[in-house]
Amino acid sequence: MKQPANCLEDMEMRKRILHFALEGNALKAIELTEELAQDLLEKNKDLHFDLLSLHFVELVCSRKCTEALEFAQTKLTPFGKVQKYVEKLEDFMALLAYEEPEKSPMFHLLSLEYRQHVADNLNRAILGL
Repeated sequence: MKQPANCLEDMEMRKRILHFALEGNALKAIELTEELAQDLLEKNKDLHFDLLSLHFVELVCSRKCTEALEFAQTKLTPFGKVQKYVEKLEDFMALLAYEEPEKSPMFHLLSLEYRQHVADNLNRAILGL
């Protein structure tokens, strides 16, 4: 059983993770999640994909298309071997085709609501440990 001090530390860490996910700093959210719950993202590929996708979206929004493409090739491409990720990958990659991705048919992927959805799923997964 965890000691109360550890529970408080875990809660503070969860709050920080949630904050980073909501502000679009998915890589920091991933880093802290791995500190708090080492195997969580390894076991929950959907969540890992969503967090990596958030980082990709932030790169696209920052107009760092070359960096976004390189990130997708190294971090997201392995998910393309699993059919359930293929359509999602296509939607994310389509953002690169638009000069103004926020005006694309996939604009919802850039929304705060999408970030909130991913952050909520992450929080639930951590609490479920």
